[in-house]
Amino acid sequence: MFNKRKKFNLNAQYLALKTSFLLLIFKNIYLYSLLIADLHPKYSISILYLFYYNLRKLLDPNVLYKALNDEISRNKEALVIHDNLNVCGGSERLAVTTIDLLTEIGFNVDLATFRTPDLCKIHKFFDLNLSGCIRRVLITNIYSLLGVKEKSISNANRYDLVINTHGDLLPFYEEQNNSTGDANGKKRPINITYCHFPLLPYYIEKGKYRVFLEKSANHKLSDSTLDKLSNCAYRKYNLMMNNDTILTNSNFSARAINQLYCNVEPTVVSPPVDVDKFRIAALSCSHSYRENIVLVVSRFSPDKEIENALIFASLLKNKCSQEKIQKAKIVITGNVTKHDHKYLQFLRQMIKDYELQSFVELMPGVSFNELLELMRNSKVYFHPFAGEPFGISIVEAMASGLTSVVPAVGGSTEFVPREYQYHSIREAAEIVTKILAANKKDKITKALESLNVSNLVSKFSIQNYKDNLKHIIQSSLKTAEQGAEEVVILNKDKRPPKVQ
Repeated sequence: MFNKRKKFNLNAQYLALKTSFLLLIFKNIYLYSLLIADLHPKYSISILYLFYYNLRKLLDPNVLYKALNDEISRNKEALVIHDNLNVCGGSERLAVTTIDLLTEIGFNVDLATFRTPDLCKIHKFFDLNLSGCIRRVLITNIYSLLGVKEKSISNANRYDLVINTHGDLLPFYEEQNNSTGDANGKKRPINITYCHFPLLPYYIEKGKYRVFLEKSANHKLSDSTLDKLSNCAYRKYNLMMNNDTILTNSNFSARAINQLYCNVEPTVVSPPVDVDKFRIAALSCSHSYRENIVLVVSRFSPDKEIENALIFASLLKNKCSQEKIQKAKIVITGNVTKHDHKYLQFLRQMIKDYELQSFVELMPGVSFNELLELMRNSKVYFHPFAGEPFGISIVEAMASGLTSVVPAVGGSTEFVPREYQYHSIREAAEIVTKILAANKKDKITKALESLNVSNLVSKFSIQNYKDNLKHIIQSSLKTAEQGAEEVVILNKDKRPPKVQ
């Protein structure tokens, strides 16, 4: 509900907007009159009709309403929270697309992050230019985010919208009193958390969250500090999950969230994938020209279990030899952070131990265009990690027309055909061998099969993600304006799990 001050502000904005349109109309009248005077009289009727058409268009209430909404949205403030965009993985793709959308719909966007974003690197990997999209970069740290030792992100409550795009491991929740706003009438911000998968409780239980904390802090931490940060993170995470609007990437992840937080019903919003670009670039190459390359795309990190791909490679190499499949090889590509160079070395040593030097190629840090080229030339995609919440690289591969072979557990089972889902690495090697050996189909049949595979994932486009998120944001803003008191009452009933 609007109070009198808000009504006055909206009326003032509407009057100012209408005045600007009237000035534009008078300017057009002046210009058209000059044209009529200079041109032959036979053109006068056409010019007057054009003026009449533009006049009706300018005074159209729908045009005025849209312009007024755009003007109002330009005054809104948004804060996006993400620990490190420079990792350039799937969650980073979602974060930068979110920033791009917020800018498109008129928000002033600030970014709270642990590392200064490398805009050139981000442009290289995502083909997205963020220059001009971020108003301010707020460098923070894990202590500040959790409110330990230092204040939490200063003045987070002044924003109209706060979006945490790394709700898997990064808790952010501003604890407030029960009022709907501050003394100046400013309402509490709308808090949206995109949780790819609720990893933090599992990581704390297994002791893996301590590794994440030390990476975030960028230095060694004492056991007492790690215990304190873990307890605080767990408490904040529970508050965040029970009170924010929770978005996630698949029904698989939504079920996992609901098992931990029974009062939470996450909204599934599939993450953004540049399916159109992969379709255009890769499908221009007929399947008959593809090489016997099995592609793996994954961040080089222990939690991605890329060693499974090397075990798979050893089995596949033997099967290709038995079936006399020529020139088969595996290419593993993805990003690597400075924290994971030891893991990359471990994989290289494993390749030597398994004698796979001529069969497996590691290609860390390829550009977006280089990735497109790999998709264009490869025939099969293999995913080594079981339980992947969604699998952006799987969607990219399928958009490119590659037959994707994935574990039978995870979010990708919701869109990958059952015959390409494996229950063991040995079964995966058998499936891929059959695909590589099937070279008797004609060119048209192969092209149609690639197109059909690509069509399975066309719904996961960047534009669909933007449209879905935009709808959620606008609905939340409308609800906040009209029913803030009801939202606060509902949130009171939510009780987070106790911190032990």
